[in-house]
Amino acid sequence: MATVFLARDLRHGRPVAIKVLRPEIAAALGPERFLREIEVAARLTHPHILPLHESGEAAGFLFYVMPYIEGESLRDRLEREGQLPVEEALRITREVASALAYAHSHDVVHRDIKPENILLSGGEAVVADFGIARAITQAGGGGLTETGIPVGTPAYMSPEQASGGGAIDGRSDVYSLACVLYEMLAGEPPYTGPSAQVVIAKRFTDPVPSVRRLRETIPPAVDAAIMRALAKAPADRFGTPVEFANALDRPAGARRNRAGSYALIAVGISLVAALAHGLRTKLLPRGDSGPAASHKMLVVLPLENLGAPEDEYFADGLSEAITTRLGSVPSLSVIARQSAMGYKKTTKSPQAIGKELGVEYIVAGTVRWEKSARRPNRVRVSTALMRAVDANQVWAKQYDTVLAGVFDVESNLAERVAGALDVALAAPEREALSMTPTRDVEAHDLYLKGRYFYNKQTEPDLRGSIELYQQALSRDPRYALAWAGIADSWMSLADDFIAPREAYPQAREAALKALSIDSTLGEGLAALGAVELLYEWNFKAARHDLGRAIAANPSSSTVYLYEGLLLGALGQLDSALAAFRQAQALDPLSPAVRQLLGNWLRYARRYDQAIRQYRSILDLDPHNAGVHLSLGYALFLADREREALAEFQLAGSAPPGILARLGRVREARSALRELIAKRSRGYVDVVTIAGAYALLGERDRAFAWLDTAYTDRSAYLLALPYFPAFDPIRGDLRYRTLVKQIGLPDSSLR
Repeated sequence: MATVFLARDLRHGRPVAIKVLRPEIAAALGPERFLREIEVAARLTHPHILPLHESGEAAGFLFYVMPYIEGESLRDRLEREGQLPVEEALRITREVASALAYAHSHDVVHRDIKPENILLSGGEAVVADFGIARAITQAGGGGLTETGIPVGTPAYMSPEQASGGGAIDGRSDVYSLACVLYEMLAGEPPYTGPSAQVVIAKRFTDPVPSVRRLRETIPPAVDAAIMRALAKAPADRFGTPVEFANALDRPAGARRNRAGSYALIAVGISLVAALAHGLRTKLLPRGDSGPAASHKMLVVLPLENLGAPEDEYFADGLSEAITTRLGSVPSLSVIARQSAMGYKKTTKSPQAIGKELGVEYIVAGTVRWEKSARRPNRVRVSTALMRAVDANQVWAKQYDTVLAGVFDVESNLAERVAGALDVALAAPEREALSMTPTRDVEAHDLYLKGRYFYNKQTEPDLRGSIELYQQALSRDPRYALAWAGIADSWMSLADDFIAPREAYPQAREAALKALSIDSTLGEGLAALGAVELLYEWNFKAARHDLGRAIAANPSSSTVYLYEGLLLGALGQLDSALAAFRQAQALDPLSPAVRQLLGNWLRYARRYDQAIRQYRSILDLDPHNAGVHLSLGYALFLADREREALAEFQLAGSAPPGILARLGRVREARSALRELIAKRSRGYVDVVTIAGAYALLGERDRAFAWLDTAYTDRSAYLLALPYFPAFDPIRGDLRYRTLVKQIGLPDSSLR
């Protein structure tokens, strides 16, 4: 469809790739329609999407310009090597799935996923040609080539795309990605033949092939996921690329839990992942178990985006900013972003929302970002405050401002809502509400994009968020919120994706930089306190810095979680549980927050309460594998072995520590070998390995792995005294020495 030229961008002094459409295609499309359609793809910004620098027409030729990527295409790699290692093939698939999921969220379907359009550079995959197939099909009307074959590549196109009729959605890209993964593993696509027509016909007539027929070492779960993604009917496939990618990581029938790997949850620790969203709040007054009775409870529902689909991040970012501003008012308790996002585009009544979240008031509204090349961009925001019990409007206002005035909208809205609720604002509080974090509009836009990716909580998205924050800082080096955002992202990468020692020093540096600019910034104070608690184990400093965060934003749930972890590590279980309950009151729909409370109920040996807590999560999310594992562990400790084994089965498998307790030593050792092998391929926390060896009676190995955990600075060691797996070795001098090194109290020795 196009010829590629290597060229040099003279204005910016950089190499670029120029793709020029074949003349007959360009003539059929016409420049206006083609450029209008491809412009949609040009707005995509993602770490695994090759951006579009420019597009246009010259001398009757249609062209578009992309960065020149040093490396090779996946096609080059496959032609050289044939089959790829399983782990590498899965990694490439996950990265492409992340890019597709982002594009689909912006209503862009690629339509031509194939090895030629996946570039490999610096160890990562980048998807090229977003928008070209869309442009041809949308602008050309029907999208058939001169041979009568639909636009796309026969070996990788879905049946619905091959038929040339009907709507194409993201599930078509899922099918194509499965074809690519199949080829990476088997060395050939799932359907082959002497002509394009034969290949397409096989999609409709032949059964879905198993990749294991060509490579028996492929894990059955991977084979099952590919076969489902290759289903002939879109309704029988995975609904999204992320669902497909997640299925590649788990046993068949199980669902991966973002709170951590199954091994970590099995030992009963899910500390850091539950803190992934936001870093702002206050320390819990002892004995509290929810927001103060005098506080008015409200939620800011996600603002409805009335602008272009690619502006969704802006609407979400403005909603989060308003939540943060209102959360800084001491007499208000504001529901956390994660729970509020569960009501995006909701059709539920205010009464139903109020009952589910336990709020008295609801802030809702719309936002439209109107862009113009001839005049300043404008933002129009319409908001209303209503009572949840009867949906009566208490206050409403419309704002129409240039983009640079959006901070004034945030502060004025927060002040007006507080006034409508009869909340008096002291001068310092009013001053805090009116602060402008940056004067650079483009820096703020990059920050909002960074938050958008951060909230997705995948490794590529977290790394992409750091890049966007850094771009914001290149425009405004004193943008303290962007420095705090970098700290947030590094902490979210820790434990699940990379070793703590690789992430937390970076987070600390960014948090300190934020505080050097604004010493009262709640985000920076909370991030620094988290590093001191989870990585440095400096409990005194953590309590001090987390305490200072209260003045900036007393409504977020996250520092209540930190407070709970701190109190739990210090042996103050009742106060720790009160902190976790406070966090749940402010973020009631978060599975991670609910699971963390359940875990600490289990540590407190309150098994019946823990079991009820886990089951309340499964009522909302019945396929959550991590919660099934945690529930299984609680049931096992409550001497309900048969029920526990049923939960482990739903989760995929019993953890090695449980297998050891059951006397299934061979299976326990096999599971341990698998975990240890996995660590050689990437970071895996080893506390669970140490616990299993302790239960197997192998003390030296248990302590060797605990020493490794200490070197890794595993945050899970904070809960070491509560894990029954280590009961057999608590009397050992080495255990006492480790507890002292961590800084845990003497009560941890018993």
